[in-house]
Amino acid sequence: MRAGHTVAEVYGAVAAIQNAGLANFNLDLLMGLPGQTLAQWEDSLERAIALAPTHISMYDLILEPGTVFARRFRPAAEDLTLSMYRLGRERLTGVGFEHYEISNLAQPGYRCAHNLTYWRGQGFYGVGNGAASLVDGWRWERPRPLKGYFAWVDGLTAPPQGDRLPEGERLFEGLMQGLRLAEGVSQDFLAAFAPDLVARAAAVLEGFATQGLAHRGDHWRLTVPEGWLVVRYPHLRRYTQR
Repeated sequence: MRAGHTVAEVYGAVAAIQNAGLANFNLDLLMGLPGQTLAQWEDSLERAIALAPTHISMYDLILEPGTVFARRFRPAAEDLTLSMYRLGRERLTGVGFEHYEISNLAQPGYRCAHNLTYWRGQGFYGVGNGAASLVDGWRWERPRPLKGYFAWVDGLTAPPQGDRLPEGERLFEGLMQGLRLAEGVSQDFLAAFAPDLVARAAAVLEGFATQGLAHRGDHWRLTVPEGWLVVRYPHLRRYTQR
């Protein structure tokens, strides 16, 4: 991955942040590293808690096909990473973190505003080469190659015309992203789509509910953490397409 660093460098970076008078910072923790044990994961959690971050993200290590990493190592056993996930949730919520998204926990008042905008399906502008934007259902990218991006900036041309996602795809993406959140997907969000699409998606969600994986109120929510761990979104995609 060519993004390695030592534990000492992590401590040094956090010290620099705190010495600058900044108290709001995030730590990323990876589960399922090659050879990683549950005891080592627990030690990582305790070390992270001791550094007093306001936000912690817990991610499974993903071995992308075709990469050097994927050729050298095998994925960790699923039951081990599930145990790590449950332990991380239990330990972090036990010291005051709110588990507000499937992979993210924050101290009260410190949820990531940038990511919440994305997960709630709200619009955003991307700045820089290859940056994506989403506004009123339209998605586009700025030129990705650096030379092409510089030429675009120098010419002050309009951004490349993007594509408006089909309604079913917008509904699926909104559900997929929103159900990652503990707050779920609001009925107001669903009301913006064609009734037949919403009815089909709701039928799938009702199926999740009968299994104890979701519940309905002013929002559709997956149960935490069981629904997050079990629900597979491709099944939902089938029922949001015309």
